[in-house]
Amino acid sequence: MMFENPNTRIKKLVANIFWSLKKDFKKIELQDIYYDVGLMVGYCQSINRPSDKIYDYFTPDLIFLYIKKTKRRLDDKNLDKRLDGD
Repeated sequence: MMFENPNTRIKKLVANIFWSLKKDFKKIELQDIYYDVGLMVGYCQSINRPSDKIYDYFTPDLIFLYIKKTKRRLDDKNLDKRLDGD
């Protein structure tokens, strides 16, 4: 019996999560999107693959969704509050 390379399995997991997230991006809760993006990045880092393209692909849409769902502007004052934990 032949076993699959663990790196190949992780690459398939990342691809599956990526395409599922891309397909259902507008229907998923914001916290679930952050979770999925973080999971993909963690998997990529575990096999020493670059993960910056995942951030680059989803980050602009995440900022837009944050503004749309919270009905708030993401100005310096609001951003400072979020970073300080207030």
